[in-house]
Amino acid sequence: MNVRGTQDVLEAAARAGVARFILASSTSVFGSGTPQGEPARVLTEQTKLNPEDVYDLTKVAAERLTEGESALKSTILRFGRFFFPSQSGYHLRKLSTGLDVHDACQAIVYVLLTPQLPKRAYCVASDLPLSREQREMLGLDAIGVLRDALPGFAEAAAARGVQVPSRVSKSVSSDGLKRDTGYSPERTLQWLAQVWAGGKGTAKKRQVAMRRHASRDRAVAARGLGNASC
Repeated sequence: MNVRGTQDVLEAAARAGVARFILASSTSVFGSGTPQGEPARVLTEQTKLNPEDVYDLTKVAAERLTEGESALKSTILRFGRFFFPSQSGYHLRKLSTGLDVHDACQAIVYVLLTPQLPKRAYCVASDLPLSREQREMLGLDAIGVLRDALPGFAEAAAARGVQVPSRVSKSVSSDGLKRDTGYSPERTLQWLAQVWAGGKGTAKKRQVAMRRHASRDRAVAARGLGNASC
């Protein structure tokens, strides 16, 4: 499906005269993280691909298919992981490769609203604004990094019976997408901390977000981006 399905959609898009094509790939194409006792592996657009299973290989093959369609302006979004068996796991994964579905949709919109992009592929996660050094330190002391970057979060999690991992083996950085498109993930662990705090300030943030989303919708319509595929 990842390969044949991508080929079919590319061909259909070319026949229909589609101008923009967005491929949903995965950060899984980078392979595993680091073992216990080592700094976390930081995943960026410059990280070498290291597919380890059939799923990874089909995603890489799909990415390469987009290179053959010169008439299409293609962008590859390497999404972090969406699915987890628990709600707490869904959010805590954002320390590593986690991506909120809400932010995934916003990433697509930001790409469509950016006429020219300097890169063909971008990493996408619901990540906190951490430095590279902080991301690497997640592999040695994730709780310590959280206490510096998001004070009170680890304690709030513990009070709810949620166990924050002591380390993560890899950390996806969305800095490239943020820099080139203005993407700003809204459902990071900072958002979760606000929800845990009883929604303080979230109503106003929702109003601001709704106005921003409405503005993006108008921009999409004004630019005629209905002729796009993803």
